[in-house]
Amino acid sequence: MAVYEKYARGNEGQSLFDTTIFGLWFFLKLAFKLLIYFPLVFTGYIITTKFLDKHAHGILWMGTILFMAYDAGVHFTQMIAKKTSFVKAIKSKEVI
Repeated sequence: MAVYEKYARGNEGQSLFDTTIFGLWFFLKLAFKLLIYFPLVFTGYIITTKFLDKHAHGILWMGTILFMAYDAGVHFTQMIAKKTSFVKAIKSKEVI
């Protein structure tokens, strides 16, 4: 059953409220993702400016920025994982 079918004819206010709450929830999730991914995309842009000139095609720019952002994210995650396991090994005195 569709969302709009659940409400009676005189219940337009509830439908408007639900739609507004859904819109706010969607915006908050989008804002949180932007907060998380912005440093990676910004880093990807800085790296891409070293490879491409300003006359390169826009799709090439977007693809390279996204690839560099993904690559930076993967390497950062691996670096954190290695450091964490190294610190655990030092604390357990397994490292000579």
